[in-house]
Amino acid sequence: MNSKLSRVHQELLNLASEMNADVELVIVEGKNDKKAIQSIGFKRKVIELNSDLSSLENIIKKYNSLVILTDFDKAGKELERKITKFLAGRIKIKTTYRRKFGKLLGSIGRRDIESINNLVKFDKIYK
Repeated sequence: MNSKLSRVHQELLNLASEMNADVELVIVEGKNDKKAIQSIGFKRKVIELNSDLSSLENIIKKYNSLVILTDFDKAGKELERKITKFLAGRIKIKTTYRRKFGKLLGSIGRRDIESINNLVKFDKIYK
């Protein structure tokens, strides 16, 4: 694995570890995104949410904080804005982690959460 990809993969592993201690819930767009977050070691609750925000009603009652990790493309950013608006004042949204994920993935030309799966696969092959 080239050194830049390896470095980004390691930083994502570190970020997931940090989130395990600080974040109760992560919201992603789909099942591949969920697998990606779990593949880097995030062990807390991850839920998939495409567009039905009403499904969050019962879920957020159980948690104090969350991270929104939708993709960093136009559709993902729009969904993140809708979720943030829907949850405003009802639960702590930790935006720092989203920014960190965006910066790391952007540094290797990726804008989607599920691309983390490829980093994990490549890392296993080249180690």
